[in-house]
Amino acid sequence: GARGDPKNIERVRVIADALHKKKLAG
Repeated sequence: GARGDPKNIERVRVIADALHKKKLAG
């Protein structure tokens, strides 16, 4: 059940946050 899977959503958010911090760090 990838669609609407809370774990999947959380994982995507964590990855997006990490990428954003990396971007800010340069």
